[in-house]
Amino acid sequence: MELKDVDLKELEKRYKRERDGKIKERLHYLLLLKEGYRDRDIEKICYTSKSKVSFWHCRFKAEGFEGLRDKKGRGKKPKLSEADLKELDSILENPYQMENGYTRGWQTKDVHALIKSKFGFSYGSRHVRRIISNLGFVRLIPRPRHKRRNQKDVDEFKEHFKKNSKAWTKTR
Repeated sequence: MELKDVDLKELEKRYKRERDGKIKERLHYLLLLKEGYRDRDIEKICYTSKSKVSFWHCRFKAEGFEGLRDKKGRGKKPKLSEADLKELDSILENPYQMENGYTRGWQTKDVHALIKSKFGFSYGSRHVRRIISNLGFVRLIPRPRHKRRNQKDVDEFKEHFKKNSKAWTKTR
């Protein structure tokens, strides 16, 4: 699609409507080209390189407005397959079995060791947390009890609150 065949109003309308910042930037290059600026002028106006402007201009000529979108399949491919992630998810649904026979929740270091032993990949702790989060798990942190907490007073309050369940209490 040639830039001369596209109406300036159509370009402006698409530019104003676009929400993706990358595509909006590319439409901005095309708007400036349509207004008569050269690649070198756009390079200075937009603080970018001439090759970037000419790349997106050529891509627009070849593919039209859809050519301004990023292609699929870019970036680093994941090491764990979908089947591996499903297996990991099913393992994490059960509590962690400790050496002394007790169970507890999974910790990041436990999942890190599991992935390394089961699948043969070693990730950093941040990425392990990201994988766990993407599987739909949330991190639970137990709340500590105050050292001067009086359990007798707490039990009395709970007992009183049960009896007077329709009573209003001020929380602030």
